[in-house]
Amino acid sequence: MSSLPSYQSDLVARTRKLLEAARSVPLSAVQQTTLIDPDVKGPSWVSRTSFPAPKDESTGPQSLLGRAIEALGGGRGQCTMPPVETVDARWTGHRPGVEEEEPEPAISEHEKYRALIKNLKLCYLSLLHPPPGAFHDPVPASSVVFSGDSAGANLALALTQVLLFARSTTLLFHSTEVSLPLPAGIAVLSAGLDLTLALPSWRSNAPFDIFSDSWSFLAPGYPTCKIWPSDPPRGHPYCEIGMMLHPLVAPAFARSWEGAPPMWFAGGQERFADSAKLAAEQAARQGVPVSYEEYEEMPHDFPIMSATWPWAKTEGWPQSVKCMEAWVNACKVFGEGGTLRTGAVVILSQGGEQEKDVSRLTVGAEKITLLAQEKQAGWKIFTGQQKAIPSL
Repeated sequence: MSSLPSYQSDLVARTRKLLEAARSVPLSAVQQTTLIDPDVKGPSWVSRTSFPAPKDESTGPQSLLGRAIEALGGGRGQCTMPPVETVDARWTGHRPGVEEEEPEPAISEHEKYRALIKNLKLCYLSLLHPPPGAFHDPVPASSVVFSGDSAGANLALALTQVLLFARSTTLLFHSTEVSLPLPAGIAVLSAGLDLTLALPSWRSNAPFDIFSDSWSFLAPGYPTCKIWPSDPPRGHPYCEIGMMLHPLVAPAFARSWEGAPPMWFAGGQERFADSAKLAAEQAARQGVPVSYEEYEEMPHDFPIMSATWPWAKTEGWPQSVKCMEAWVNACKVFGEGGTLRTGAVVILSQGGEQEKDVSRLTVGAEKITLLAQEKQAGWKIFTGQQKAIPSL
């Protein structure tokens, strides 16, 4: 039985109920919510910019990505390559001496950026190699830490796989031949590194997490719209069925992390846990410095839930405070050229810690991969008219 206080259990139940209600919302409506640009208020600098897509270059980013997809997937799985698009980005930083509701000043984006840098002292390529017209100087890879939560953690680790593939190559970027060095480190929270939902933790950790049993957009009767089902139809909005275990889609199944920068993982006792643990243990076995923290009985994204659900107020939980301090410390240590002690620890809900072997966090890569492959083999293409969700 869970030992969580009732207010925490109630919060998890409330969040799960809201996510369940999203099964009646078309995917295009969900997408629109991500395009809202909220007003900036309070002690924050936000400088908006765009990193333009490079011109058609035969040895540019798209060519490199295509080669990485083929090589890392072992020739398995096919996908449609999208075009390289201009990336809208934000420089963000602390703006001291400002009240919570004070609006952002009416100055140019460049002036905001200069103020941000003064206080703080396509994206990775554009950071390292600014395109023409950019108002930032080149940022050395040794000062960059890849960080993200949930699907953002997936993207950080997938990009790392591309960089590992490209270590000895160069590419054209805005007509200049450039290299792609690895970042100083990787620090991720609640990494969701599997799409099949077939790993053991998806069942065993269900009582503690906010997610229901299946993807909402595959449910019978899920409302169709202009973007889902796709044209031509496929089995998941993220990719074709044949790509579901590709390491750029599901980094849990990457064969090699050898040569990767130091990594910090943290998460709750959540349904995606085994996917993060599989990547962490594989990297540790291959000589990568890996620190893994699991917070007993905590749900997905527990330290930052109020960013999505303002009423959650989870940032004051003792586990949240500890996790955020550790996350900040990891980024700081990596950015200064250091590493953390390799190992794994469970932060117990009633206090205390339990050490784990970071190279043995799951039932084993072979067993987990087989479970995912079996699930993938039975996956159905979504047409908007299917009668049942594939079994879990």
